[in-house]
Amino acid sequence: MRVTAVTAWFPSQKAAASGAFIVKDCHAIAQAGVDIQLIHLVNPQLDDGRREFEYEGIKVRRLPFNAYSPLDVRRVSRLLPSLIGDSEVIHTMAMSSLAPVAFAKLRHIPWVHTEHWEGVSNPQGLGFKNRLFHPLVLHLEKQPDVVVSVAGSFLSNPIRRAGRKKPTVEIPCIVPPAPHLAERRKPVLPYRLVSVGAMIPRKDPMFALRVVSELNRRGQTSSLTWIGAGPLRTAMEDYAREHKIELHLTGSLPPSEVFAKLSEADVFI
Repeated sequence: MRVTAVTAWFPSQKAAASGAFIVKDCHAIAQAGVDIQLIHLVNPQLDDGRREFEYEGIKVRRLPFNAYSPLDVRRVSRLLPSLIGDSEVIHTMAMSSLAPVAFAKLRHIPWVHTEHWEGVSNPQGLGFKNRLFHPLVLHLEKQPDVVVSVAGSFLSNPIRRAGRKKPTVEIPCIVPPAPHLAERRKPVLPYRLVSVGAMIPRKDPMFALRVVSELNRRGQTSSLTWIGAGPLRTAMEDYAREHKIELHLTGSLPPSEVFAKLSEADVFI
């Protein structure tokens, strides 16, 4: 079987950790004996300039794409029919890829969509733009022949409640275990706390800093390593400086380096 995956979330040289779960999904599909190629609709800010290449054995074609631009949706939807070639299934991954495929009108082949976006269930935690597009995303979720939720009923229930009548199935997200588990060290000050996530309000990195501040106040000297990037970076740095917190901001890291940081820490928060 030949499958074309379409996604706006995928690693680039400017965002090495972006869409790491999409890579895992593609490998799982390939391991099932499927010939898979991927079209990466890359945000122009994350575009490293490469257009056709292989990533961990996955054939990738990259197209610049602004998900908030109707003109880009129209341009990509016109290109898709020629790009999918003789594929027998089109598989969109995460909500940003829904609109271009919907407008491409590829009704001659089955359409599978895998949804990863927590905003489906948590619109109140979204920024202004994504709150505006939330109803459109739920409308577009009705169109694929099959929708897969990687987070159980957390994603599948709101998709069904929005009026989807076609099959919606739940297949858990692929989370491979760490290759090696580090033994816990004996509790010795200072305690090393670590967290992973975007520096955005709904991930609440400021809460982690307040925890460290309280531990320090109680004489339990601690530090925080935050793995991820986002708009709250400056606020975190300011808070850490004001409260004399040892803060390490790594930015986004590939999985192997995330495992290493976790192994070095005492507490995951």
